[in-house]
Amino acid sequence: VASIQPIHSLVAGVMEGVGTPSLLMQPGASPHSYQLRPSQAKALREAQLIVWVGEDLEVFLIKPVQSLGGSARVLGLMEAGVLHWVEHGGKAIVAPVPG
Repeated sequence: VASIQPIHSLVAGVMEGVGTPSLLMQPGASPHSYQLRPSQAKALREAQLIVWVGEDLEVFLIKPVQSLGGSARVLGLMEAGVLHWVEHGGKAIVAPVPG
């Protein structure tokens, strides 16, 4: 299970030929007011792996990942050091860690 479209694209590329990840938040949806549908809650319950940016960006997923994630491995890309906050044009954005 991937949280947002950019993460889904990365995970789909890695899983090519092995499986297809499901996408939780459709493009254009706001993470500030997002509500999981029952089918998405089921996907979290049945997931073997949940990949998300992390708690700083996807606050709406904190409780569902904790309560529905079950035995799934959870990969937070910010916590793993893959992504970080940077300032760009006076705004804070998430970007890949250089290197």
